[in-house]
Amino acid sequence: MKFSRKVAFRGIGKNHTREVTNYIHKQVEKDAFIDRRLLEILKQFTVIDRSVALDKPSESNSGRYWHNLHIVLVVANRRRIRLEHEFAKLDRAVQATATKHRYGIAIRAWMPDHLHVALRGPIAESPAEIAYAIMNNTAFAMGQNAIWQPGFYAGTFSEYDVHVVGGSH
Repeated sequence: MKFSRKVAFRGIGKNHTREVTNYIHKQVEKDAFIDRRLLEILKQFTVIDRSVALDKPSESNSGRYWHNLHIVLVVANRRRIRLEHEFAKLDRAVQATATKHRYGIAIRAWMPDHLHVALRGPIAESPAEIAYAIMNNTAFAMGQNAIWQPGFYAGTFSEYDVHVVGGSH
C-alpha cells in the first residue's frame, strides 16, 4: 500500500498518555527516601518538556503517527546511583541521544536504581532500537561500562487504550 498523509499509525497500550506521564512524574515523591539529600538530587533530574506533545501526531510525507513509548531501564545488579555528578552525566547522555536520534522526551525521572522515560520515537525505529540507543549511549558516557541490566521495559501508550479495540471493557 502506498503511504499518504491519509495514513495514520497509533500505538495503543494499557494506559493513556496522562496516566503514564503522571506515573513518571510521581516516581520520586512516592518513594520513601531516608536520605533527604538524595531526594533533592532526584527531584532536579525529574524533567518535563512541555514542548513535546505526545497527544499530537508526528507528521511526515508518509503519514501521521503516535509512536509513544514508556521505557524503563534498570541499573545492573540494582546498584544504586547516589552521586549528583553521575546523574548529571547520565542525564546529559540521555539528552544527547534524544537529540541525535530525534526522540521527543516528554518526561524522564531518575531513581537510584532505574530510569523512566516517556518519549515519542521516530516511526522507523523499534522500541528495542530506541531502548538500546539510550542504554548504549549512557554506558559510553560512563566509561563504556555496562551499567544497565540486559533487558528493559517498553510499553506503548496513547490517547486510546486497548479497550477501544474490539469493544471490550
